[in-house]
Amino acid sequence: MLNEPMKNNILEFSADQLRSWLAEREIAAYRADQLQKWVYLRQADSFDVMTDISKEIRAQLSTHFEIGRLKAEMIETSQDGSRKYLYKLKDAKTIESVLIPERDHFTLCVSSQVGCAQDCRFSKNV
Repeated sequence: MLNEPMKNNILEFSADQLRSWLAEREIAAYRADQLQKWVYLRQADSFDVMTDISKEIRAQLSTHFEIGRLKAEMIETSQDGSRKYLYKLKDAKTIESVLIPERDHFTLCVSSQVGCAQDCRFSKNV
C-alpha cells in the first residue's frame, strides 16, 4: 500500500463541518442529518449499510472518512460487579473507564486523559 491518505474520523466532525464538506462536493445539506442518524442513533460502523444514501455518496464518504469508534481492548469484572474497560487509541496509548453498579443506578468513571492519576484499585474475580 503506497502512502494511502489517512481518513478523517467522521465522529470528529460537527454537523456544520459535515454540511460544509458535503456542500464542497455539491451534496445536499440534509445528508448530514441522515449521516448523523446512521452513526449516532443506529450505531452504523460502515457507510455500506446506509441504504437511504446513494452508493455514489457512500463511496465518497468511504474514501474520505472512517467511523472510528473506540473498541474495548480488555474488559475486567470485579467481585462487586464493576466493569473496567481498557480502550486503545490510534496512537496505541490507552484510556480506561469503569462502570460501577449502585443499588438503583450505575456510576461511570471515564478517564479523559491517557494515564489517569486516580490509580483506582480494582479487585478482579478469580
